[in-house]
Amino acid sequence: MIKFGRLSVAAGLIACLLSAGATQAQGVTRTTILIGQSGPLSGANKEFGEGIRDGALAYFRAVNAAGGINKRKLELITIDDANDAQRSGENGRVLIEEKGVLAVFGYASATLSIPALPHVEKHRVPFVAPFTGAEPMRKFRPYVYNMRASYADELEKIVDFYASTGLKRFSVLHYDDPVGKENLGAVETALIKRGLKPVSISSVKRNQLELGDAVSEMIKSTPTWSLRRRCIEPPPTSSSRRRKPARSPSSPAPPLWAPAPSPPSSARRALGWSSHRSFRPRRFPS
Repeated sequence: MIKFGRLSVAAGLIACLLSAGATQAQGVTRTTILIGQSGPLSGANKEFGEGIRDGALAYFRAVNAAGGINKRKLELITIDDANDAQRSGENGRVLIEEKGVLAVFGYASATLSIPALPHVEKHRVPFVAPFTGAEPMRKFRPYVYNMRASYADELEKIVDFYASTGLKRFSVLHYDDPVGKENLGAVETALIKRGLKPVSISSVKRNQLELGDAVSEMIKSTPTWSLRRRCIEPPPTSSSRRRKPARSPSSPAPPLWAPAPSPPSSARRALGWSSHRSFRPRRFPS
């Protein structure tokens, strides 16, 4: 379960929306406030989507137990999008036009958030706390309320910290899509500022499960630190459990960094690592 330590900010935003608007606002009754979410509850990002939903539900229960917001209870409707952008966009329409939610909340990535924006903007529905730091969601949009720092800010701080410890050989594994390339550019910029450059760069398709070739190239470059975006998989099948890691047990493995919490991933398994070998620092705006 993903903990929303600053979810109170989201609850505060919703409270402000209520106090500023009419009590008959869409999604608001005398006793409830209806919030909508599209998330990957099946497919490659299932565990991640469930973590975001379960973390939100836990906090909403705490808010409700304390009396709710203006004596109204928060209710969350989550619709599965299976990490598919087309489904996410349609889910946004259903949540806003058919379910009548006050706000949409906590989409799992920019890839899933962006397709919902036309419906958000058409109906002037707040989009609170998309779980992403990608620039397309951070440029000014009047109905989007970001909580997370940008990926560029996160990567700058993380590269700065580990470079300050003397590490110089950084390897990058990124998604082969606009957000992944944006992250790659941010890492390269941070390294150039310190007179460094990646010793290897590999890419994978979103939802790709077989990462052996990409990880093998990364290992060949003998990095001391590896930067990656989340590469998340469904629970292992009997055949996947038999798959051999890309490195031999005797070869050293570089540490692995991921800028967001994630369940056991294809990348870690390809490297032959258990989950404790992964580091997941994150930075929030102050």
